[in-house]
Amino acid sequence: MTIDNLAQITQGEFLNMDKKIDDIREHMATKEDLNLFATKDDIKGLKEEVVDEVRKENVKVIQSNDKVVTKLDLLLVEEAARTEQYKRQDKDIAFIKQKVGI
Repeated sequence: MTIDNLAQITQGEFLNMDKKIDDIREHMATKEDLNLFATKDDIKGLKEEVVDEVRKENVKVIQSNDKVVTKLDLLLVEEAARTEQYKRQDKDIAFIKQKVGI
């Protein structure tokens, strides 16, 4: 390999490197681009808004669940009362059958 061939190969590699660097620069953000991004203060404010919204929604869910649980409790109390009523009726029927002799 001659020095001229080595120089051509080296020059070709430098040109390829320049092209790669230009491609990278095209995708890099500029100072003006950075102004479009949110700041820490922006993000902190957004975080507080999101937390407030989540809390509001949690309150709605808890209230809704409370209504369902209240209805369930009422149904369970009614079921227990009916069960006791059926037990008394079964005892009454058994007593009547014994008196009648069935």
